[in-house]
Amino acid sequence: MRKKIILIVAVFIMMSVIFIAQELPKCPKCNHTIYSSWWKYCPACGAELPEFDLKDEMTDNEVILGNIYNNKEWNFRIEKPSEEWKFLTGKEATDFNQDAILVIEGKDAYGMVIVEKMTDITLKEYEKLVLPKLDNAQVASTKLVKKGEYDGTIAEVEGSYEGAKIKWKMAIYKKSDNFYQLHCWGMASSYEKYKQECDIIIDSFKKLK
Repeated sequence: MRKKIILIVAVFIMMSVIFIAQELPKCPKCNHTIYSSWWKYCPACGAELPEFDLKDEMTDNEVILGNIYNNKEWNFRIEKPSEEWKFLTGKEATDFNQDAILVIEGKDAYGMVIVEKMTDITLKEYEKLVLPKLDNAQVASTKLVKKGEYDGTIAEVEGSYEGAKIKWKMAIYKKSDNFYQLHCWGMASSYEKYKQECDIIIDSFKKLK
């Protein structure tokens, strides 16, 4: 039951977006580019949006070496905490969440990476756009960070979904117009079990070359 709730959270409440190498739709009112089929309202003018169908296109530029995942297209690497965690890529990742490049499946928690390209938006504005939409959500903490060439922000969010209490940690790293979302979440009752492992996932993010 616990795992089912965590999966439902991933599928239905993630307001996440990814750059697609294709012509993207525009807001019919102000012509603002629409980066996600999940957007219900235009972030620029607030107009209600029609339904758009944006499909994820995975690349072949992924290499897994033990506990390390390398993505050559987006030029980053990330680690899973141990052999008990499993990397899900390609269709397995997009079946989990349509915008995910990578999912990291653990016993008590999940990790996920989403990358997109956006212009004319600040890091803090972007963070507000992609924070998990939990019921009774509270941002327990948020801080600005610097990681090599990347500006970043790390937030911890607490809330619930269908009565189940969830704890969620999210990091966003920005370089130029590229935004890298790193998520890790699970049931609040198991938080002490997976907190350190979530920290390993998020802290392991780095430039590939």
